[in-house]
Amino acid sequence: MCLPYVLDELKIAYDNLSDTEEQLRVAEKLASIGQLAAGVAHEINNPLGTILLYASMLKRDLEKIYNDDQRTEDLKLIVEEANRCKNIVANLLNFARQGKLNLKEFDLTETIREVLKPFTLNPLYRQIVFRFDIQENNYQITGDEDQIKQVLVNVIKNACDAMSESSTKELIVNLFSDAQNFKIEVTDTGNGIPKENQSKVFTPFFTTKSMGKGTGLGLAISYGIIKMHKGNITFVSEIGKGTTFKVVLPKHQAYQSNEAIEGAKAL
Repeated sequence: MCLPYVLDELKIAYDNLSDTEEQLRVAEKLASIGQLAAGVAHEINNPLGTILLYASMLKRDLEKIYNDDQRTEDLKLIVEEANRCKNIVANLLNFARQGKLNLKEFDLTETIREVLKPFTLNPLYRQIVFRFDIQENNYQITGDEDQIKQVLVNVIKNACDAMSESSTKELIVNLFSDAQNFKIEVTDTGNGIPKENQSKVFTPFFTTKSMGKGTGLGLAISYGIIKMHKGNITFVSEIGKGTTFKVVLPKHQAYQSNEAIEGAKAL
């Protein structure tokens, strides 16, 4: 009679081990890409700034002389593409600099509302029905509010973009808690993530979006931020029905002021 129980326990242990190994693989990828990103981003920033400056100056001078000239359009394209590169570099630097948390206490409910508001007003997403469900009050959390906002923006934007071709467009954000953690679930009614792509979702530079619409860094950065908060981010997805991203955050972090951190470094 003990055999079925032992088999179940072994299966649970094996599944947990597989999950841990996968998390380690992702963590190794994040660490290596972070080191590479720091060096590459700094080297690219200076020539990129020069390209932007001179292209903008040329564009401005041409606009004074010519109207609707093809050369002006070409320079406009150069400026736009250089700005896109600049955004990618900024994302790389943000990715590489992960490791410091500016901890403070804040209201997670208000933070989610602040993040959702621009999406509800964005004309690109006017067909989406947004719902924010809260099970109870008092969602005071200790964490880095700006970085948590970045995670929520990345996850919600991906969810909105995933519904671009869906007949039903609904995005639901659920917030609830247990004794130790706050839990955020973002559910969309998009097409879902194919099985072959699910293991790559948090891999840096992996994206299924068309050229120019995604760098593939958003979810990789989000993964790193949540891990720094000693939390977890996972997802479940079903083709044709949609995807739910689940973020688990501990209610309290080991709080240290910036002064205390700097003092510790000095020692």
